[in-house]
Amino acid sequence: MSWRTTSCAHAPGGCSGHALFDTRLGTCGIAWGPGGIVAVQLPEGDPQATRERLLRGLGQRGDPAAPAPEPVRAAIAGIQALLAGQPRNLQEIPLDMSRISPFHQRVYAVTRAIAPGQTLTYGEVAEQIGSKNLFKVFLELHKRLAGMGC
Repeated sequence: MSWRTTSCAHAPGGCSGHALFDTRLGTCGIAWGPGGIVAVQLPEGDPQATRERLLRGLGQRGDPAAPAPEPVRAAIAGIQALLAGQPRNLQEIPLDMSRISPFHQRVYAVTRAIAPGQTLTYGEVAEQIGSKNLFKVFLELHKRLAGMGC
């Protein structure tokens, strides 16, 4: 496994560390804080662009390298396996959703619970989060996908 770690801001909205790691698709990135994963980034044009996009808005600082905790190493291994075409379930990976609105937290809770190989329609997601605004759910899910580089 090839990856490099660096610290970033410990302030609210920041992260404790981040890492770039190799996958079949290219160099991905992951950032974490005390509460879990705060961001994941699919490959950009080069590793530096991936790092910049990952850290956008996270308050990155030039602190010394921070070792990735076990849950982050497990997330990296799971992402690498998924991107290599191996089935994985990452539902147990802790996420720090303190920077995310309550609406987005509900969307993540429902979509993270979708079992590998299963699907939900936008309407089913909206129903499960208690939203009657299907258009808002559709837009938010697509904005999240675009933010992940999809």
